Amino acid sequence: MSYRLAGRSTDFCSCNTPCPCAFGQEPTGGTCKSVICFDIQEGELDGLDLSGTRAVLIATFDGVWTGGNFTAALVLDEKASEEQRAALTKIYGGELGGDAANVAALIGDMKGVFTAPIEYSATGGEISFTAGDTAEGAGSTLKNVDGTAEIQVTNAHYTLPAVTAGRSTKVKANVPGVQYDLDGSGFWTGPFELKG
Repeated sequence: MSYRLAGRSTDFCSCNTPCPCAFGQEPTGGTCKSVICFDIQEGELDGLDLSGTRAVLIATFDGVWTGGNFTAALVLDEKASEEQRAALTKIYGGELGGDAANVAALIGDMKGVFTAPIEYSATGGEISFTAGDTAEGAGSTLKNVDGTAEIQVTNAHYTLPAVTAGRSTKVKANVPGVQYDLDGSGFWTGPFELKG
């Protein structure tokens, strides 16, 4: 079974700006608490159209992110069909191998897959989402000294090789086993593609 997901991923987290993860460093205070929203603009699994769907990965971990052992949960959009949600569960759960399995391998304690209405907005560098009562994130991209361009990092030590820096103002998770409600600070956003 082959799949491809592509769109924009935004990570809202508890670390100081700029979040240290993209530089291969430990999170601020040693622990990261994050919510990562995937706005899937193009996608399919063996002919099943997954474009227009959304997923949120809630994750907390200690130490450099590549060390894994995440405590995590996955939230899928209730507006997606049951078939689409089943496909995304298999992809993000790592069952189908490929790029998504590399991400799934970082999870040591999966608290479950949840369903909520996911609303997403990205306008003029302001990005936000809500996933019912299960998760929320908001923030904005950072600009250069004269405000004419966003600050970007290439060759990042991160799941996205090219990211735009920002500052989050809300990082909220509310699922059994993973709960926090923070002002946030860390924020990375950029195009993503997962294939397998």
